[in-house]
Amino acid sequence: GLYICTFPEVSGRKKQTKVDLVEIENSVRKMVPGNGNVAAVVADKSEGLKQLVVFIENYNGNGKEIIEEMTLHFPSYKIPEKIVGLPEFPLNRSGKTDKKKLEACFLYTQNHD
Repeated sequence: GLYICTFPEVSGRKKQTKVDLVEIENSVRKMVPGNGNVAAVVADKSEGLKQLVVFIENYNGNGKEIIEEMTLHFPSYKIPEKIVGLPEFPLNRSGKTDKKKLEACFLYTQNHD
């Protein structure tokens, strides 16, 4: 899906940007073949600002190598701020990845660390 998000710029100002989450998921998937599902979500960072978070099923790395590789090929607003590995993705009633639950779990852990 295509989302319009507000990200901080280097200058400290806020900028609205269109982000294609499917493009980001496909790019990450190419970097971690055989690691299962990939889901990109836009989660709240602070008041009025969002952050890009990528979840990878069955991934045990810290995500640093993925972020470094993406910085070579994409503008900063397409680079995930966090890469999170999970043993298994939550599913909705249709059997598809439940991105709302992924985002809620991420926000919960960020607020309770």
